[in-house]
Amino acid sequence: MIIYLRRTDEHSYISFLENDFLVSQHWLNRQVRAEMDIVKGIIRFYALRRADWKKHRLIKTIKFNVKK
Repeated sequence: MIIYLRRTDEHSYISFLENDFLVSQHWLNRQVRAEMDIVKGIIRFYALRRADWKKHRLIKTIKFNVKK
């Protein structure tokens, strides 16, 4: 598992691994934790919030395969 911490841009995208990912139309300029499960080939995006820092709400799950 690989974890990325990113901030979405003004259009709700984050960038890593030379790709741009749309996270959520409702999560503009906010912190996101992206968990990449290489074995299952999926990325899960979680909302990071200071108010509730012990729980991170799952925003989106997508399929993604790492190119070898």
